[in-house]
Amino acid sequence: MELSRRLFFKSTAAGGLALYVYGANGMPEAVGAEIPGGSLPATNIRQFVNRLTVPQILPRKGTRSTPYGTADYYEISMKQTTQQMLPTGMPKTTVWAYGPTGGSDSAFTSPGLSISALQNRPVQIKWTNELVDRYGRYLPHLFAVDRSLHWANVPQEPGHEGLVSTDIKPTLEGRRYVTPDKYTDPETQYTDYTGPVPIVTHLHGALAVKDHSDGYSEAWYLPRANNIPAGHAKYGRWWDFLKEKHRRETGVDWGEGHQTVTYPNTNRATSLWFHDHALGLTRLTVYAGAASFYLMRGLEYEVLDSRTGRTARAPAGPSNVYGQNSPNPGADLALAIQDRSFNNDGSLFYPSSRSFFDGYQGPFYPEEPGIPPNWVPEFFGNTMVVNGQTWPYQRVERRRYRMRFLNACGSRTLYLDFRGIPGVEVWQVANDGGYLDEKVNIMQLEGWRRGRVILAPAERNELLVDFTNVRTGRYTLRNVGPDAFFPGGRPAENGEEPRVKLYPFEERDVVFPPADPNTTGKVMAFDVVPYWGVDTSTPGRYLKMKPQPKLPAPVRTRRLATTMSFHNVNEDPAPYASHTMLGVLHGEPGGKMHIQDTMWSDPVTENPQPGDVEDWEIYNLVQDAPVPHPIHIHETAFEILERRMIWYNWDTGLMEMGPETPLLPGETGRKDTVFVYPGEMIRLRMRFTTPGQYMWHCHLLEHEDNEMMRPFRVGPEQPGQPEDLPSHDMPHAH
Repeated sequence: MELSRRLFFKSTAAGGLALYVYGANGMPEAVGAEIPGGSLPATNIRQFVNRLTVPQILPRKGTRSTPYGTADYYEISMKQTTQQMLPTGMPKTTVWAYGPTGGSDSAFTSPGLSISALQNRPVQIKWTNELVDRYGRYLPHLFAVDRSLHWANVPQEPGHEGLVSTDIKPTLEGRRYVTPDKYTDPETQYTDYTGPVPIVTHLHGALAVKDHSDGYSEAWYLPRANNIPAGHAKYGRWWDFLKEKHRRETGVDWGEGHQTVTYPNTNRATSLWFHDHALGLTRLTVYAGAASFYLMRGLEYEVLDSRTGRTARAPAGPSNVYGQNSPNPGADLALAIQDRSFNNDGSLFYPSSRSFFDGYQGPFYPEEPGIPPNWVPEFFGNTMVVNGQTWPYQRVERRRYRMRFLNACGSRTLYLDFRGIPGVEVWQVANDGGYLDEKVNIMQLEGWRRGRVILAPAERNELLVDFTNVRTGRYTLRNVGPDAFFPGGRPAENGEEPRVKLYPFEERDVVFPPADPNTTGKVMAFDVVPYWGVDTSTPGRYLKMKPQPKLPAPVRTRRLATTMSFHNVNEDPAPYASHTMLGVLHGEPGGKMHIQDTMWSDPVTENPQPGDVEDWEIYNLVQDAPVPHPIHIHETAFEILERRMIWYNWDTGLMEMGPETPLLPGETGRKDTVFVYPGEMIRLRMRFTTPGQYMWHCHLLEHEDNEMMRPFRVGPEQPGQPEDLPSHDMPHAH
């Protein structure tokens, strides 16, 4: 396990041990210290002080005619603002938030106002980048931007083969990295990027969206600022092409600082969300606050009441119409959960140096080709934030509630635990692709899964939470996921020793240390009070789901892989993680297989045709580093057909196939994001419908921003589309 020691080694900014060392048993060992973060200790933050804020519904601006029919029209901006994330009486926090263009500062929150959309009624949105100050000057990022990654490269610094372009990995030839306080000579040094910030918004999980409206990572744009530095590009490589395509198809143009997109809304009823997706910056801008719900309503007839055979009655919908600020948000609660860390002044903390992760002090890229100076392979905040507030509470009556949970963390897996609420009933009725084929009685699952729900980063689950038989009082919703990467398996209990054993298959055993029970092990509180009305919604035990029709046999099967690259530095025997990748596997499972590592700039290797049904087998090959990867595929939704244990011998190239493992509860129906666990193959089936250029990637945002994202194309190359760039020369070492 020496290969992956540094994946879990935590250090303070001064280099001292802070949380975990990597043990011989294959798991991090807690050493009793608080989770590292900013200057504000998590234990100094009072819990359950502020009442939960439920995102209000964004008012539409009007309607527009589109090729899909009459669309609801919105104008949404991203701005810098402050909000009370910490308890009342503590400093406010600066965030980047979505809100209605032209609205007051109070209308900009993180998460932003929700969009309530109707199935099969399109939505058109004008997105505006308003990251400027009151004088119209651009605002730099809240966090350190690593210009050594393959990123938007706004200054167009030369890359491989002398190429001058945006959206490349600059060579930074002849320069060495220094921290901003030591930066004096641009000829021999480089430091963090502090220029204007590009954005592009992606509606996560939307189906049949054309590429001009999908939030392609190279279609970013800067704000309309009056001080853009000379030589800085205002748009990404794909901006002009997709702008013209949208204008031809819809008649609506894009302009400086803004972009208009059109969503056909062909999804089933489900909870989508939107967030920034600019190349190499997603982890930072989402952490700054740029995320919101997009609630797709309709198709309620998919859920029946088994007593009558008629459509089931859902709990009462939200009454929180924008501007009314009702104290009772109804029984339909959208809950975005994030982990964050803070400084004493209330500001968000995010690492600005690689040394925070593993103590490495340099040299960095390009002196040491594999090690970026700012990027960290993972980050786990030491507080839990729900709808933009640390550890809130919510008053609930003794009745049923529809709760839409979103894991909006960058690296953290949530393992929600309802066991501490005696008498509660919890039924999962939907996941990120819509209603399940079969409901799941969470409180009746077997063994250690009972009462618990796993949420990978970017996953959404819709739960029917029934407090009818819960006694009045305060109860805590807990999180028993780890304060590190989630390796699968179960949380340690009663002093049990954490361990990861993946091979031999018959002895596979994964036990991880759960989150700190005093901080990240708590999510929020429910204050249960009497209910004097009549709950007319359908109880969970009577819900009857309508299974989705199965997709036909695939026209092809693709074998793909998740890998990581490690580098030895100065003869240190423990390699350092430098970047993460997706690749193509050649050969047959059970025999010898060759990995073709691919990076963002490599030519497209996945090219289905419109209407094709394909199976994608995705293999998580890095068994030595127990890291799962939540895979998200744009444009489509997939069925999960199979999970299977694997073991890959890196010396011989032989792939050993183990037994099939059961799908997890709640994995029926369709999905858009799914975990591939260490030493596992997962087989997905999906239909591609819409021609264009899209992306698939790991939704651990630190991974996505450093090569674990790939373009794919549906159909032939489009006339006039941007040419492929030369692939840069980063070593593909494992």
